Amino acid sequence: MRLVAAFEQWARARLADPAPIADAARDLGVSERTLQRAVARTLGRTPVGLVQDLRVEQAEHLLRTTGLPLAAVARRVGYESPGPLRALLRRRRGEP
Repeated sequence: MRLVAAFEQWARARLADPAPIADAARDLGVSERTLQRAVARTLGRTPVGLVQDLRVEQAEHLLRTTGLPLAAVARRVGYESPGPLRALLRRRRGEP
């Protein structure tokens, strides 16, 4: 559980970065496989899935509380273009 909390904190601090899982594992002092197993066991998700959830959560917050356009929000949460973020937002809302 401590490892997953540390990973979440690590990921939140780097939402705008590509944040490869290998870098997180190295920074947290574990193997990539150990990190993947810990996140899956604790959250039932992959580390990449958790990072996506955190990015969508932050994007929704920014869209509600700022006047930033979607493209700017996408860049702030780690996407080069708004398309992938738009798709994740739709999926989270249950839209096709």
